[in-house]
Amino acid sequence: MQIAAILRQRIAEHGTDLTGLTDQELTREFGVSPLTVRQALQDLVRSGLLTRQRGKGTFVVQKPAQGSVDHFEATLSEWRVQGRDVRISLLERSVTAANMLVAASLNIKPGQPVGYMRRLRHADGHPVSIDYRYIVVEIFERLDDADLVHETVWETIERTLKLPTLLSNTAIRATAASEEEAQLLNIPPNSPVLLRESQLIGADGMPMVAGRSIYHPERFIYATTIRR
Repeated sequence: MQIAAILRQRIAEHGTDLTGLTDQELTREFGVSPLTVRQALQDLVRSGLLTRQRGKGTFVVQKPAQGSVDHFEATLSEWRVQGRDVRISLLERSVTAANMLVAASLNIKPGQPVGYMRRLRHADGHPVSIDYRYIVVEIFERLDDADLVHETVWETIERTLKLPTLLSNTAIRATAASEEEAQLLNIPPNSPVLLRESQLIGADGMPMVAGRSIYHPERFIYATTIRR
């Protein structure tokens, strides 16, 4: 309990910069058995302050990035306001044939060409989410790669193409990470993740963008204010 209390104070002072959390270092520092150290660390893991990753070590849990559910998704700008270092990797960009689900979401016929992109978003050097987006091809062909690594798609469409957006139909649920998603987010396969599905509607009432985002289970939360 004393070791756990000391480590809590160090975490409060140093946050994610805290080092020296290996079992060996703490055993030498406090002059106790490795079992005692592991018990102290496990107490902090249960409290949500530390995470222990097999083969990698023990780390201070970073405060999750946060998004809102009561207005258009603007997580990239929100994360920057929160003081986070945001980076986006454009993993794939192509034109493909719309399957039945994508066609229904974009109000086009199956087999019609549609723009597709896949992005990986990082906050403070850690992967937080994977974006999969299908975009009406006439809009997709007018977007530059440089635009797609700085902000959300709807912000790019409004700012660059001057096309106003009307609303976003959104659903959020739990799911399991595929093997590829787990590798990108650096988590075990089949880990629970947060899935956000969305459909962006333009000012003319027609769908412009459809897709989904997969969020790391420990690095992102949605929050809103509920008024009486």
